[in-house]
Amino acid sequence: MKKMKIYVGVALAFFLTLSTLPGCGGGGGGGGVLIDPDAPATVSVVGSRTMALADSADAVAVMATVRKLDGTVVPDGTAVIFGIADPDASLSAATATTAGGLATVNLTHAPIAGASNVTTTVTCTAGTVSGNLTVKFINQPTSAEVVIAFEPAVTNLAALSFNLNNGAGATFDNAAQTIAAINTATGSLVVGNFNAAANSNTIGLINGGAGGFNTGTQPIIQATYAIAPGAGLPTFAIDQTPLTFTATDPLGGIPIPPVTAANLVVTMTFDTEL
Repeated sequence: MKKMKIYVGVALAFFLTLSTLPGCGGGGGGGGVLIDPDAPATVSVVGSRTMALADSADAVAVMATVRKLDGTVVPDGTAVIFGIADPDASLSAATATTAGGLATVNLTHAPIAGASNVTTTVTCTAGTVSGNLTVKFINQPTSAEVVIAFEPAVTNLAALSFNLNNGAGATFDNAAQTIAAINTATGSLVVGNFNAAANSNTIGLINGGAGGFNTGTQPIIQATYAIAPGAGLPTFAIDQTPLTFTATDPLGGIPIPPVTAANLVVTMTFDTEL
């Protein structure tokens, strides 16, 4: 009888312990583990840019948005931990707290030895969830290839003239004629002299055919610019001023209202990002 008393006592103690655990047994409140409604459920991360200069100063803002299970943002003050494995990359802080669901730190990278570029990944963790951002850092470039295309494609265009503006530090060599039409349908290319003071290059296209030219999805122009030492990463963009942009149809110089500077897409590739 003594052994039976011991077994009964152990079983009773186990039952009492189990009944006191959260969400277990006992009272009629529905079983299951209690979940904190304010706990982070997702972390989405974006950067102010996807590429920056590796000079320990050119900073990319890393922005982590943290949301709860119901899709709303977490309470202000929620901690987000930012981590990087790259020993030559630096964060302005290892931890930041949210405001309106958003926590932000800055990412920089030292000059790269033995290579011209490197890809760095930042991991942002809130609670038990995390998200990543990948940024490419490049050493100071010496040149940039600039490609211009229409988006969407344009048909029956007889002539086009616009200014391609560049940031300080980028220069165009007029003598080398490094601007070219790379879509054979566009016809003749007319290039105005590079204006170094205005950081601008006037570009023109003329097609004398009866139907003008159709751009299709192919780029229309390619230009190569030199970049001065220490100039950083110059930008390139079509001048949006209406007076600098002219497009005509093939029937006598009538403007085509749908075609604007916004239809031209500029893509640049620096030599050190390759």
